[in-house]
Parts: sequence; C-alpha cells; structure tokens
Amino acid sequence: MNKHGVLSPVHFLKVAHHGSHNGTPAEELFDAILPKVAPDNRRRVAVISTWTDTYSGIPHSATNDRLSARCDLKSTLDEPDELFLEVEFEDSDG
Repeated sequence: MNKHGVLSPVHFLKVAHHGSHNGTPAEELFDAILPKVAPDNRRRVAVISTWTDTYSGIPHSATNDRLSARCDLKSTLDEPDELFLEVEFEDSDG
C-alpha cells in the first residue's frame, strides 16, 4: 500500500499480534497511518485484544507506550470481565 501511495491516517487501529513487539509497523509506515499529530484533530483509538500470561512478552509495554503517545489505547485487559470493547466516535461533521 505504501509503495502505491494509498496509506493515509486512520482514526481506528486494531493492533496486530495481541500487542506484541511486532504488532505495529516500522516508523515510516506508522507515521503514515498514525502520525504523531492528528491531521484533523479528531480522536484516534488503537485496540489490543490480549490477555496476560497467555503469550510470552504480551502485552509488550514498549508497544503500548508507542501507541499511547499517538492515540487513546484500549485493551481487553481494561475490563477483563467484559466480552467486548466498545469504542465510540463523534460524527466527523461535529
């Protein structure tokens, strides 16, 4: 996608590999999809589906820090008794 110039900033990112060290792309691609400053000032959210002590090194705290510096980070660890995470966004018009 980057090679064809079709990457653009997103408002929602589902983090790969349960939030492991390789759950986010290299810096150049990361900047393209989740720049340090939101270009439209709208809320951005990343979600990690994970569980403690299920996989070695997951969730990866450096990956969480990397994401948290750019957006709101939500995880299934936030409310372990819930079956799902709910994320709401304001209408883009207001």
